[in-house]
Amino acid sequence: MAAKESLFDFLKRSPWWLSVVIAIGIAASLQLFLPMAFALFAALPFVVIGGYAAWRQRGNPGEAKAAQILEQIRALNREEFFALLEDAYRRAGYAVSVLDGEDADMELKKGGRTTLLACRRWKTAQTGIGPVRALHEAVRKHEASGGAYLAAGEISDTARQYAAAQSIELVEGEGLAKLLARSLHRRNKLGSELH
Repeated sequence: MAAKESLFDFLKRSPWWLSVVIAIGIAASLQLFLPMAFALFAALPFVVIGGYAAWRQRGNPGEAKAAQILEQIRALNREEFFALLEDAYRRAGYAVSVLDGEDADMELKKGGRTTLLACRRWKTAQTGIGPVRALHEAVRKHEASGGAYLAAGEISDTARQYAAAQSIELVEGEGLAKLLARSLHRRNKLGSELH
């Protein structure tokens, strides 16, 4: 049985302003019954969580920006897309190797861990279980620490369930946009400077 999620865990993943609104509501309600100092003290944890959420969410593209980034990603050819991935993961401190195998495209190494990355069908509208299963087999074959499958489109529920059961990370949608945003911005800036 899965453990229940706490309110603070939920708020850490929610937009930062939600915690601030709750803090204001608590302070406003409690100041009717308690001195203002006590009301503010009771609201303080929500302000702290809001600050933490804002810090974690800094640089994350919003929904509209993520959609725009995904459109740009879908317009790239394979070599351009792989170059962005290599840049993004190197910036995150990984040693990146492009693989020639059929089931995994890159090998990422960091801190003694090896992760195989697959993104062969990254442009498809929906990814089924096949490529995720193939990645899992590659992870087992290469005795890697884990695997990650990247997709600009949707991932089927069956593939999601399989990935969760096999501890395969899925990077899609806003997660993929966040991963590649800086590298894409840098690429676009370099391209505009050359023209």
